[in-house]
Amino acid sequence: MATPNHSAPLVIETGPPPEISVIFVHGLGTSGSITNRWFSKRIDQPVRFVMPTASRRPVRICDGQVVTAWFDLLTPDFNDHVDVESIR
Repeated sequence: MATPNHSAPLVIETGPPPEISVIFVHGLGTSGSITNRWFSKRIDQPVRFVMPTASRRPVRICDGQVVTAWFDLLTPDFNDHVDVESIR
């Protein structure tokens, strides 16, 4: 079972008022704050980047190690089985 993550997502706005929002969902074992370095370049129009961090949970493909993950990965083949219960 996942450990709830109640921290607010990292939000970066490149100017007021943003009319575009982009939500970045990080990969297995990382966090929303890691993606922050991607936004160091100049953006031509105001954009809001939202970078949440997944809860920590045991992941079977990692031998049950507790890492940040949006859902459990049961096998290396993503098409083999989808963990629908974790995604809900």
